[in-house]
Amino acid sequence: MARVRSLIRTQARHAFATLTIVFLLLAGLPMLFACAPCLSHVRLLGVRLPWLILCGGVQPVWVVAAHRHVRLAERAERAFTEPARPE
Repeated sequence: MARVRSLIRTQARHAFATLTIVFLLLAGLPMLFACAPCLSHVRLLGVRLPWLILCGGVQPVWVVAAHRHVRLAERAERAFTEPARPE
């Protein structure tokens, strides 16, 4: 039972770390544009920078964060089941 609690705590820690990273990156965007309003007027390919980041930059963050989280969760599960495997 203690090992199961340890696994749950480990996965919860990984989930919280992933949530924190995604939140800081995505919540940081409005703060960045509020602190540096000159960036809001920059145009790339005819599109203003905030819209370009929102349309093309947010999805890769989700994908990378999800991939990282799944990789860490699977690693924790492997470490949990490793000692239980018969030899």
